[in-house]
Amino acid sequence: MNLLKDDPELILDPLFMNNIFKKYRDELPPFTEYWDLMFKKKQMKVVARKDGSKVVHYNRLRKYLFNPTRATDKETTDTVIELASTAVEAVITELEDKRKATFNCCKCQKNQGIPAQGRQRQVQEAIDSVAMQDAPQTRKRNNADLEIQAKKARKQKEDMLREL
Repeated sequence: MNLLKDDPELILDPLFMNNIFKKYRDELPPFTEYWDLMFKKKQMKVVARKDGSKVVHYNRLRKYLFNPTRATDKETTDTVIELASTAVEAVITELEDKRKATFNCCKCQKNQGIPAQGRQRQVQEAIDSVAMQDAPQTRKRNNADLEIQAKKARKQKEDMLREL
């Protein structure tokens, strides 16, 4: 993040962006599998007007992202760099906020002198902390969704009874 903060133009560098999570891909095989799925195998169904293709690989989308061919896309370069700078500042501010659970994870990443097992324990503790902080909000959202569904079901039931 600090590299992007210092040089926001790196957001348009495919080598930098594709390797930004390399450390995690090397350390976590499930993340490597996810990465390969997303950028090598995954497809998105669309219908293209010009060539009639119905499937676009994410790899092709990534190519257009880093090597725009349309004039309109090329003209957005300055805006993308400005947005990258703003986004990086926001992410860093969020990660360094001591009141947030993510702070613990940043702390462990900065302290690389800790043995691997200790780092894994700290990362797991940070993940648990995030999950625990998020649980009440998730429960509230789920309860609200269930209430909405129940109201719809009651209304449908009333409508069906009226029809009889």
